[in-house]
Amino acid sequence: MTPALRSRLWESQYATQQVIVSALADEDPFEVQVAAGACLAAATAAVTRSADGGGREDLRSLMAEALEVIIK
Repeated sequence: MTPALRSRLWESQYATQQVIVSALADEDPFEVQVAAGACLAAATAAVTRSADGGGREDLRSLMAEALEVIIK
């Protein structure tokens, strides 16, 4: 992944985090930011693994596996 693509990915994830924090304004903003960031990172790892493997692995299964890591 090129530095420009990594930068764009980070910017997009941060923007998505902020939308989630705003949508859940009644909750603790830090807790929401941490939870959203963890879930977005897990999703990114799953998509990246799928892409690196040429899309041969089931993305739904990879997403579930990545989220399981967070809740362990």
